[in-house]
Amino acid sequence: MRLTALAIPFLAIALGACQPTESVSSTSPMDSLQNSQWQFVSLNGQPAVQAERSELVFEGDRIAGSTGCNRFSGSYSLSDGQLTANQPLALTRMACMGAVDQQERTMMEMFSGPLSVSMDGQGQLVLTGAEHKAVLRRKG
Repeated sequence: MRLTALAIPFLAIALGACQPTESVSSTSPMDSLQNSQWQFVSLNGQPAVQAERSELVFEGDRIAGSTGCNRFSGSYSLSDGQLTANQPLALTRMACMGAVDQQERTMMEMFSGPLSVSMDGQGQLVLTGAEHKAVLRRKG
């Protein structure tokens, strides 16, 4: 009788541990960045200059892209919704003029600090820094 009295609570605990747990989705917007290509739509609320050439590519722990004039690349880290491009980013040095030159300067300044990463209601990538905001759409 005493053995049964001890066995019942133990059995209840053991059987409770066998219950299935609720599945929690671990997919986040950040997961969709891996091995993806994005095209700049706007920068600080203005349409991207040379938008068809302005892109950002995530591949492993590296980013690469085009400002619309020059190409850039480097490594990055992503943690708690913050993207940090490890400095300095490599950048080709073609002469850029006018609006595309200003866009390049703004992009490089933007990538020099941490960026908040989110997705808008249309599935566009939004990168928000201290002074700059870029909206990108998935390519392909």
